[in-house]
Amino acid sequence: MLSNCIITTTLLSLSAVASATEIALYWGQSTAKQDSLATYCSKGDADIFILSFMNNFSSASNDPPFEINFSDACGIKGANGILKCDTIATDINTCQKLGKKVFLSLGGGTGSYGFKSKEDGEAFADTLWNYFGAGKGVSTEDRPFGDSIVDGFDFDIEMGDILYLCCSSMSIP
Repeated sequence: MLSNCIITTTLLSLSAVASATEIALYWGQSTAKQDSLATYCSKGDADIFILSFMNNFSSASNDPPFEINFSDACGIKGANGILKCDTIATDINTCQKLGKKVFLSLGGGTGSYGFKSKEDGEAFADTLWNYFGAGKGVSTEDRPFGDSIVDGFDFDIEMGDILYLCCSSMSIP
């Protein structure tokens, strides 16, 4: 259990940092037709795959509470207004079976994101964990990746004044 973990950033870009022996690759924002996530994982060249991006989020009370953009890799929106990404869900499981880590990146160079208070950040952390992590309270049908669970989160914060994200309720295995 992470306790009192508050990430506060002012005009910083935080990204996953790999050790000298691991390679991280952003996937999902190709302007051309891109191969599936599973195809890249199968090639064996990278160890960490960062799904990019969740580029709109500001409050857990928004409806929907976030928007994701993986170019043409997702299907239609579900009843809750959130994209369904069944192929990515299957690919996440494939990658993890191959020993690869899959992170979800929040932020990016375009979009609208950030929080005005610590409380907004804390509430959104719960939302993030429930929709993409091992959280509770969101049905598999409402989650973009179904029952697939990402291994972590990447923060690519390139815009906005301050981002508060508290992860005190997140349970990391």
